[in-house]
Amino acid sequence: MTRTVIATCIVLAVLVLSGLVAGCSSSKLSRTAASPRAAALIDEAESHLGTAYCVGGATSDCFDCSGFVTSCFASIGITLPRTSREIATVGVAVDRDSVTPGDVVAFRTGGRDINHVGIMVDAERFIHASTSKGVIVSSLTEKYWRSSYVTARRVVTR
Repeated sequence: MTRTVIATCIVLAVLVLSGLVAGCSSSKLSRTAASPRAAALIDEAESHLGTAYCVGGATSDCFDCSGFVTSCFASIGITLPRTSREIATVGVAVDRDSVTPGDVVAFRTGGRDINHVGIMVDAERFIHASTSKGVIVSSLTEKYWRSSYVTARRVVTR
């Protein structure tokens, strides 16, 4: 191998290990503490990565955020309400610092009501249907999501 190739591999490895390259490392590596049911939920959610966004969508053809969350939970036998605002009332409230894989996170991205939801993949990242990019993984540490965060709810129990 040339020195350039080796240096490039080292830089990429450091970036992946430090979490700076979102989406390059598998979330499965960081959710070893997830219950089997939460792991199944996240596996289902991750199977839809890249699926397009559409208003009112709740199938693998396209999703809106609440349709995505309700569809994923249905895959493990849990029925949730259809709107983000209603989903944010289900289960038990969890402190932001205590979220675990499978918890629902809710946001207020505009207006007075909760209008966006996602599913925690690990203690920092969540998967959701973004209006601009479809189903993606984002981080609660991003300024936009940190400032829009409202609540987390534990719906999946061991």
